[in-house]
Formats: sequence, structure tokens, C-alpha cells
Amino acid sequence: MLSILDDMSKCTGCSACANVCHKNCIKMLPDKEGFLFPAIDTAKCVDCGLCRKSCPVFKAVSKESDASTDSGGFENIKTYALWSKSDNIRIQSTSGGAFTVFAEKVIEDGGSVFGAAFNKDFEVTHASASSIDQLDSLRRTKYVQSDLKQSFSEAADMLKSGKKVMFVGTPCQIAGLKSYLGREYDDLLAVELACHGVPSPKIWYMYLEYIKNEYTSNVRDISFRDKKDGWMKSSMKITFENGSIYQDHVYRETYIMGFSKGIFNRKCCFNCNFRLKNSKADIVIADFWGIDKLKDPDDTIRSAMQKGISLVLTRTPNGEGFLSLLEDRTNIVQTDFIESVAGNPRLFSSCQYPKGREQFFRDVDKNMTFKKLKKKYMNNSGLIYNLKRIAKLILYSRK
Repeated sequence: MLSILDDMSKCTGCSACANVCHKNCIKMLPDKEGFLFPAIDTAKCVDCGLCRKSCPVFKAVSKESDASTDSGGFENIKTYALWSKSDNIRIQSTSGGAFTVFAEKVIEDGGSVFGAAFNKDFEVTHASASSIDQLDSLRRTKYVQSDLKQSFSEAADMLKSGKKVMFVGTPCQIAGLKSYLGREYDDLLAVELACHGVPSPKIWYMYLEYIKNEYTSNVRDISFRDKKDGWMKSSMKITFENGSIYQDHVYRETYIMGFSKGIFNRKCCFNCNFRLKNSKADIVIADFWGIDKLKDPDDTIRSAMQKGISLVLTRTPNGEGFLSLLEDRTNIVQTDFIESVAGNPRLFSSCQYPKGREQFFRDVDKNMTFKKLKKKYMNNSGLIYNLKRIAKLILYSRK
């Protein structure tokens, strides 16, 4: 079996190689950890090299050690606090509704939007929307690596036909798209999500089976960041077909605890080549964490925090120009770059490789149930966990 990279642990699973292969000899298949990797059918492969040429990892230009706020390279990036003027959009969004506002504008202009969506089995795949009615499935954050399938080639066909496209994804997915396209398109708006790392779909499915068994029902709806108690106190909410509801705050919810620790995140995420300095996006969006710590916040910002505010970074003239078209439907306040990014360290650096990750997947290999994995790695009721949580709250309140 041929390999596209000498070290396949660096593969991001972006699927650019599978999309570009003219012989259709590359399939994205899950490894034992549940992450998609390219598998090459050597009987069909003619060794044309297109897969390697389209791989964004080959084109990564700098190392993690260069990615800091002091080393320059951010002079042309502008930062904004942004939130929709529609309370309904903000309630249905993870933070300030930036994605929905952007997407509605693109669709109104005759374009299509690509983003991550749940399918009927709550697997996460990239899908497209060409009408406002189709947007809801793409809205809200999903803490699972999405299967991009043939979305790169579908977006390329639209762009070649002169149609506007907004493509939303993680930094490596946007890098993969740009590498696959091989040229710039004026009609493309590439929107990147600030990324902590991508969790294993296999572990997500294990979690789903566990939670369905606990509630003896299939799932009807999932929100990773429900804002019933406000944006800064969001919670995982799962609604079941039998009417039951599971809800727990994100700081103590078991699946999100594992994701936050990085225990079941993809290996390449611990040395990401596509943080802000090497971003290929026009616009980067994130939750505006730390906005309550700004030295001199605008009065409108103070009154908006409960329902959520998006941090928007424009990286290109295309991104800045697009943002200027949204003043009638958003509140936009330009903010200081250093202050704005302080609450989002993953814009600049990867989280450390967790000590327990290898053992976690060994336990998964041994068919340990999610219930046992939860108790061993994501125990939210133990004394140590609660002491650490109290310490963090004290430290944050003093900042």
C-alpha cells in the first residue's frame, strides 16, 4: 500500500487527495482510532503524483515554534466583536451568529454554503446549502471531525461555473481546500473555525451508543453548546425521541471533558501546521472568550454578552470587503488584536499531547465500554476533578 506522506501521523484527513484523484483509486477509510486516512488501491494507481501535490501538509511553511503573537505576521489582521441583530439567530447559534449571517448573505447573492452537518444517524459530514431553509443543519458547532466526502470537488465545480461559494471548516480543511483548488477564486469565501483539535468519530459513536442506552431511546436532537443558562454557561443538550432530555454544563460534561483534554483528538492536532500565522482563510471565526476582560469594552458589547458574541478576524481584502456588506444585519465593533485573541490560545498554538492518550486507545482496542472509559478518563464526580475546577474558577476571577 502506497503512502502519500512519509509520516502518515501528520495527515489531517482533509481528503484533498481523494477528491483530486482522477482514477478514483483513493478512499478515505478509518484507522483503528476511528480517524479517516487515505487508502490507495495500488492496482488502479498510475503514480501521477496529483495526490501528493494536493496535500496541504507538503505546503506547510513554518513550524509550531514560530506561531506566537510576538513573532509578527499578524499586522494585516483585523479583529471584531460581531453579533447578529436578530435575537432568534443568536439563540440558535453557538456564539454571536456570525456563521448564519455570513451564510445568509452568500445564499441571497445566489451562492452555496458548505459546512459540517449531522446526518440522520448523527454522524458529522460536510454538506452544502443553497437556500436559507437548508442552513439550520450547518449551524452550531460540532465537536467531531467531519467527513468531507467529495465536498472539495463539488465546491470546485460551482466555482468554475461562476457561482459564489462559502466554505466553512477547520484550519486544515480550509488549507486542504485551497491546496486542492490550486488557484484563487474571487467568488470563494473561505471561513475558518478556531480549532482546539478534532475528536475521533469512533469515540463519538461510542458515546452516542452509551447515552442512548442510558436513556433507552434514540436521539432526536443534539446541541453541544446550548445557551439556556447563557452563552458563558453553555451546556451539552441531547433530546431523545421518548421526550427525555440530557443536559450538563460543558465544563463537566464527560465527552466534552475528553475532547478538551485531547484524549481522543487526532494526532496531527498536537502539532498543527495551520494555526493563524499559516491560515489560508479569508475570515476566521471563534467565540469571543475573554471579551468580559477587555480594558474598555463598548457599552453595546456589555449588553450583548449574555446571548453570545463572535470573534471575527479578517485575513484578506476579500474577507474585509465581505464583512463591510453586513452592517445592516450585524453589530460590529472593531477591537484590539492582542486583547481580542487572548482568550483563544489555540489560534496560535496546539495543546500538549496528553499523557493518557495512548493508554486510552489501548483500552478502546480492548473493547472497554464508554461507561468504563468515562470513569477512568473523564470522571466529573471525583475529588481531584472538583478541586481543580474550584482552583480554575478562583484564578479566572482574579484576572
